[in-house]
Amino acid sequence: MRKATGFNAYPELKFYVFAIFLLHVSCATQIQAQTSINLHQPDSLEKTVAGIDSASRSNDFVARTYSRVNVFVFSKHNKFNLANFSIKISAEFTELLKKKKFRIVVIHSTRELPSAINKVLDSSRQRIGTLWFDSHGLYKGGQSLFETGNDTFYCKNIFDTTHTRYLYQVARFCDQYSNVAIGSCYGGATYTRPGNKYLQPSEMKGDSLMIGMGNIFKHSTIYGSESWVMNKPFLFGRKWGLAGYPLEGKIRDELYRPVWEHLGVWKVYNPQTKELKEINTIYLTSTGDIRINEITYQETPKGSRKMKKHLEKLKPDVYRIKYK
Repeated sequence: MRKATGFNAYPELKFYVFAIFLLHVSCATQIQAQTSINLHQPDSLEKTVAGIDSASRSNDFVARTYSRVNVFVFSKHNKFNLANFSIKISAEFTELLKKKKFRIVVIHSTRELPSAINKVLDSSRQRIGTLWFDSHGLYKGGQSLFETGNDTFYCKNIFDTTHTRYLYQVARFCDQYSNVAIGSCYGGATYTRPGNKYLQPSEMKGDSLMIGMGNIFKHSTIYGSESWVMNKPFLFGRKWGLAGYPLEGKIRDELYRPVWEHLGVWKVYNPQTKELKEINTIYLTSTGDIRINEITYQETPKGSRKMKKHLEKLKPDVYRIKYK
């Protein structure tokens, strides 16, 4: 008997994909009516790009010369993962509907990234608006990181130019109006992950990772999350689409207390001023632009209730996997 492949191997996903398409089409333009701030307009940069003085961006010629394209970077995975599948399908439909403003690239390694971006951008007249590195975090590893294909970047190698040389090549597509986001959970975590009898305490050092990214993307704004980054269905155009928490039982362990305490909190780093500061929960518009909510997710009634409830119920020794 012939083995099923593609969607035939996952028949239950057909309805899921169709539902994403219908809802995405219906809400693709709603966020435009909700959003009054435009990251790419010089007169509003002071409000939206946290920590960057608009006076330092007085060269409006750059904004007028280049059009902006948001680029989302996905890694090629051999195994099926529902979270990756969800955001990738949403991104593919966004690209289908907004191809002039939004593109995705799928790579096996960082080495492929410069040429992949070069194929979707006209470097003579286009620059990146949002550069989003979609990735998983690894909390048990005890350090902030993100992956691009088979390559992993964290505090110990982000300053190694031999390891990051392809990221430097990507940086030429960015400028002072670009935003670079570490899309992994805990990518900007600055706390110490607690230890237990299985794991030693470890500083996450997300600040070092973000500063290292700032050294590469010298003129762009760097974003990273202190907590989870959720890949919800219909992610684009939802103000709390990146907020929330996973349903895995291990997050009820005391090890995750700092993550719960920083629910929905993001960090932003400005390479020009060398300033790293805390900001409210971000979200993505229907075309992938980064926006900052007026409050943090944990300040919403639902977020506050969920955070308090789970903090009270955390227990030790729920998470028993030893990191190797």
